[in-house]
Amino acid sequence: MPLNFDVTKEILRHCDASDLFSYACTSTSSATLVKEYLTSRLLTVYGKFFQSPQNVPHILASCDAVISRSTALSILLPEMSTTWTASDLDIYVPKCSFAHLSILLQKEGYHILHERAQNENTYTPSSILTIITFDNNTRLIDVIVSNSYTALSPIFQFHNTCVMNFISAYGIFCAYPNLTLHALSMVNPDGLYNGSFSPSTIPALCKYRECGFRFISCTDTKHRYTQCKISTRSINDSGSLWLDFNQLPHRSCMPSDTFLRSGIIDVQWTLGGLVCGSNAAYLPPELRVKVDKS
Repeated sequence: MPLNFDVTKEILRHCDASDLFSYACTSTSSATLVKEYLTSRLLTVYGKFFQSPQNVPHILASCDAVISRSTALSILLPEMSTTWTASDLDIYVPKCSFAHLSILLQKEGYHILHERAQNENTYTPSSILTIITFDNNTRLIDVIVSNSYTALSPIFQFHNTCVMNFISAYGIFCAYPNLTLHALSMVNPDGLYNGSFSPSTIPALCKYRECGFRFISCTDTKHRYTQCKISTRSINDSGSLWLDFNQLPHRSCMPSDTFLRSGIIDVQWTLGGLVCGSNAAYLPPELRVKVDKS
């Protein structure tokens, strides 16, 4: 006999994103329950920042924007065992869509508080053009403007892997689920090797350690391809987790689906670092965005 909705919902509150996806794949009705549960969680988060939280997916879709960092991470983890919440919201947007996003945020009662140039923030990657903080006298929203074709570029250059995730209008993505969902993370070595690892990065790493994450070395991953720092990864490869509301109860990582989700065909990245077994050979980080040029 199937469990009633309240019992099922309570079970789902103990599940991480991978568990939710596995359950959603069992049947169409299970997929509907998972979608309703995640939508409820997201609306609760959005309601802290927006007067009309149900409009957030439309805002994200119309601006090719995504939500990342702590908010995305908290949704990936089990609700019942996540004792911390994000204090602000981080929205990533390509520079071509920032003006439209700014208008939509102003309609929600926000105004620009201040702007930081790329070299003034704790991020090392050059794919961040600027960061604009919006304030509504109660909550803060940081809008991170990418100078790339996509809002996703800065996400794969974060200081550690546990925040290489995002929420889009269509679902949730996790770049390193086999690490992140087991409270493990690797530090991005780029800043360490290029000399841009700033003192302000240390509190950011400590923040996630206080959230229960343990930082491991590349060798601790048993040299699995999808977790190796010198392997080239893709948002379409099997090492990523897409929990796409429109695809459930199925899963698809095809470039055509990525294009429909985000307007790009693929994002490929290499964290970079010392080649395993070598004390000298160093592979630099890479980031490639594949766009439609038809």
